[in-house]
Amino acid sequence: MGIDPIADKDLRIGKATEDDTATNPAITEVSGRFAGNAPLWYYILAEAQQAFEDNSTPIRLGPVGGRIVTEVFIGLLLGDQHSFLSQDPTWTPFAAFANDDNEFGIAELIKQAQNA
Repeated sequence: MGIDPIADKDLRIGKATEDDTATNPAITEVSGRFAGNAPLWYYILAEAQQAFEDNSTPIRLGPVGGRIVTEVFIGLLLGDQHSFLSQDPTWTPFAAFANDDNEFGIAELIKQAQNA
């Protein structure tokens, strides 16, 4: 994926809260078997935890988790003969539906779908 992996010392086990983050142990403190060998499901959760700053920080998928979810959705859409992506793979959003910042996100996609 061209993404530098998170170091074992930064893969923490525990909640992403102000009370817990500082004391969460690294994955290798639980077992040396995890050195350079974190399970994928755990890595994705720990990757999301990397963005934590304080309790108001929204926790979102990181680059690896986000890419896996995106590729699964795209694969499902391409495999569905009735999906819009399968029927018209060169479709691009209409500029008229972009938001004030000239961006086209999920909200704009829903607005465009309602008008179709």
